[in-house]
Amino acid sequence: MGEPAETTPDYLLVGHITHDITPQGPQPGGTVTFAAHTAAAFGLRVGILTSAAPGEPLLDGLPPDALVINVPAAHTTTFENLYQNGARTQYMYHRAAPLGVDALPPAWRRARLTHLAPVAYEVDPQLVAALSPGRICATPQGWMRHRQPDGLVTTRDWPDAVHVLAQSHLTV
Repeated sequence: MGEPAETTPDYLLVGHITHDITPQGPQPGGTVTFAAHTAAAFGLRVGILTSAAPGEPLLDGLPPDALVINVPAAHTTTFENLYQNGARTQYMYHRAAPLGVDALPPAWRRARLTHLAPVAYEVDPQLVAALSPGRICATPQGWMRHRQPDGLVTTRDWPDAVHVLAQSHLTV
């Protein structure tokens, strides 16, 4: 295989891998993490554009044959979900770097399927304009999250919904 930036993935994932703090200890999280393993199990050549702290151990847990571009950040995105009386309260303690078209190699823009999978409003919605039309899947949860100063995650409007969804063939 060529250099990662020169190889076109079958399935491109764009979004943060995450540390999820749980009562059982830290766990890997984020749509990118789980979708990458699923796609690799189906034999697809997976490309991942993410952001995490340099040397982040979670990067080693991604599929071994995946092409990974990590935009270095001071911290890896970190969430904690707390449950009380059946209700969930979510906190985001750290957020890695934003992901935009400047970090996406031209060859990757031609992936057979691109999955935009933000968890912390990190994926620039304008990125869809640089992708092969009609081959886009969106998991919009991260565009609808807002982080309060104390880390509490609340909902927010998604101003770019019409733009992103008009370019997407699949929403998960």
